[in-house]
Amino acid sequence: MPLSKKIQVLIIDDEIDFAEPLATRLKMRHFNAVIAPSGEQALEMVQHRPPDVILLDLRMPGISGLETLRRLRSQYPVLPVIAISGHQTQKDEKEARKLGIFECFEKPIDMEELVDTLKQAYHNRLEDNMMAITFAEAGDFHGARELMGYESYPEEILSPSYSKPSILYIKESKSSENEELIQFVKNKYRTVTIDEEKVFNFTPSNINIDVVIIDTENILNWDKAKINNLKIKFNHPEIIVVSSQFDFNKTTKLIKNNVLDYITKPIDYDYLVLRIHDASTKSYLESRKKYLDKHADM
Repeated sequence: MPLSKKIQVLIIDDEIDFAEPLATRLKMRHFNAVIAPSGEQALEMVQHRPPDVILLDLRMPGISGLETLRRLRSQYPVLPVIAISGHQTQKDEKEARKLGIFECFEKPIDMEELVDTLKQAYHNRLEDNMMAITFAEAGDFHGARELMGYESYPEEILSPSYSKPSILYIKESKSSENEELIQFVKNKYRTVTIDEEKVFNFTPSNINIDVVIIDTENILNWDKAKINNLKIKFNHPEIIVVSSQFDFNKTTKLIKNNVLDYITKPIDYDYLVLRIHDASTKSYLESRKKYLDKHADM
């Protein structure tokens, strides 16, 4: 199935005169590109919403590009990073390659070569994630963990819920497109559906919710307070919003309100599966790590 979504690119570069034209040129080529002018800001942005690919200047004031890369690798081991710089040394590039960058470009950048490399980095990550899902569903958690970059986690952190997350699907209407999407999710995951107006009166029995999908045409219904209440009620699951409406400012606000991703209809089903996998893995690993930390000395 061809990908219809725009690839999300985070440009980390303190040289705004370089970064802004680059972001504009990428947007003209069907990418979504945002800029972080420092390593500190980039790490905060990635925490709120990991991009699909990162373009990283190796030489920056404050937290250097290499230090930013080290921190990214420790938290997001399989996130593709492409290094860029106009004055890197061979030592910097060698160290960056040791840390697992996808490719390294020197300024000025050949735009078409960069575009091809961004697409390849994204598709490689997508294929690895889809393969990890296949491994996990077959019971090969070691192979899935390696593909996803979680090889450092102990075996007991992984369980069947790693591959079969429980979904709470909050629906707003009964359009044919919504029913098709609901059926797709039901066929692939353990799924409970609930109307939006009934969700806060609903208590699931014998199931822990890993991921909440909010299918809505009015994102203004979901402000920060309502999203926080939803997370508290269902023990802090990851949240994915799907909608046919797109508003950059409202979407940015949603993401800041602890929503993992906002996916625009028509739905790219491969991408939805990838993000559900990312969401359930993050939610489950974090909850199991907290449990293990709590009981470490018992």
